Amino acid sequence: GDQLNDPASLSNAPDPVRYSTEIHFRSTGEASVALNVYDVLGRKVRELVNRPLPGGEHRVIWDCRDDDGKTVSSGVYFIKLQSGAHSSTEKVLVVK
Repeated sequence: GDQLNDPASLSNAPDPVRYSTEIHFRSTGEASVALNVYDVLGRKVRELVNRPLPGGEHRVIWDCRDDDGKTVSSGVYFIKLQSGAHSSTEKVLVVK
């Protein structure tokens, strides 16, 4: 959809990612927000956000590490934003 009007807009840069990527997202109003990274098999690799956030623009850095603190291997990952009833997914290519 239109990025400006999308209630759960999501983007990241740089892509491909070597060391870390900055994830930008917008939530509408006070909403429970979950921002997670998944591998191509749909396994959750990293939980970045899991709490209520005020509406507006937010920024989170993913350092290409999993929940155990290990650096992920090269490949395609998916960043999924769930903000209230809205969700959005962004593909990320990690190159080591």
